[in-house]
Amino acid sequence: MPEDPALDRHYALIGRLTSRGPDSLSDVELLTLLFGGCVPIAKAADRAREYTEELGPANTIVSLDLTELTFFEGIGEAKAAAVVAGVELGRRSIR
Repeated sequence: MPEDPALDRHYALIGRLTSRGPDSLSDVELLTLLFGGCVPIAKAADRAREYTEELGPANTIVSLDLTELTFFEGIGEAKAAAVVAGVELGRRSIR
């Protein structure tokens, strides 16, 4: 089976998340993991970088709606809904 550097990096992020926790990952790395399920793994990091460059730090995501989240190629309504759901779960957990 041929090596896939993008897949290796993706699993390395998962390993770091598992061993050191979510605080050990940057906003881009967290978004890369999130987007990895909806766009090709090789493009997930690019999409995550585009998001943070265009929209700012992760805390700005809380104010975006589904239309704004689907602005980037490869991020459809289902993944945008997952982001909104994750943000809402995070918001509820700190109440």
